[in-house]
Amino acid sequence: MKQCNLSNDDILELTHDFYKQFDSYFFKKFMGVFKYRKDIVSFKNYDGGGTLGTCYELLCASTSYIQILRDHNIGDVTTTIHEFMHATSFSINPNHLYDPNKDFLSEFDTTFINLLATDYISQNLKTEQIYANSFNALVDHYNSINSAYILDLIKDEDITSNKDLSSFIKSHEANLEIILHYIKMDLPFYLFIYSLPFIFAVELYNIYKTDKDKAIYLLKKIINANCNSKEEYYQMMLDFGLIPGRHLNTYAVDINKKVKSKIKLNIDGVKMT
Repeated sequence: MKQCNLSNDDILELTHDFYKQFDSYFFKKFMGVFKYRKDIVSFKNYDGGGTLGTCYELLCASTSYIQILRDHNIGDVTTTIHEFMHATSFSINPNHLYDPNKDFLSEFDTTFINLLATDYISQNLKTEQIYANSFNALVDHYNSINSAYILDLIKDEDITSNKDLSSFIKSHEANLEIILHYIKMDLPFYLFIYSLPFIFAVELYNIYKTDKDKAIYLLKKIINANCNSKEEYYQMMLDFGLIPGRHLNTYAVDINKKVKSKIKLNIDGVKMT
């Protein structure tokens, strides 16, 4: 990813403008946080190979603090927009992030915003380069979901040797090295914190492209929801028409075209239940 010369103020201005065009309700909530940006937002330089962001939501103080570790690439902007969505959702419903019945999709709203922010930045900064980040994320999510799927199948198999394991994995067109990589990086954490929210977010993004008002209505309902169980929350998402994986292949094809990649992901081969 090429370096960009945006200042911290430039990034904050782009973040402001993104939310202003997104929706009046969310812009008002966003501004309730953004007006304190000098006190709650910290930018630092980081050369670790990608932008990092964190939003600390403090229930006891009803406030949020955002830290962005800048790698000086276009991802600095999407990360800032992402973290401000955490803070905005927290201002709408403080229980949204901390509800144990919703924690398996805690990055849903922010991931949805990331998808929109990617389009916004591409159009306003006249660059398709940002879609490379989206493609890399797609590959990561695909690999983590596929690894989890294969591991779930393995537990029901009679595998007694490394040869049996290797043959089983190859029979499902999977890669042992990739699976081991995700095990080492704590697959359950990555899967539940990022990949599952992603495949739900793609469904809301698909709705947004054809019916913006409906998508924003659903986003409000999801943020404000207080559910009695994980099953209830999951069923609510399904009832809203957010069926995980339904439009993932369409999204993959679209991103593939935008980055002109020759890599083909067999998204349809991933069974998501």
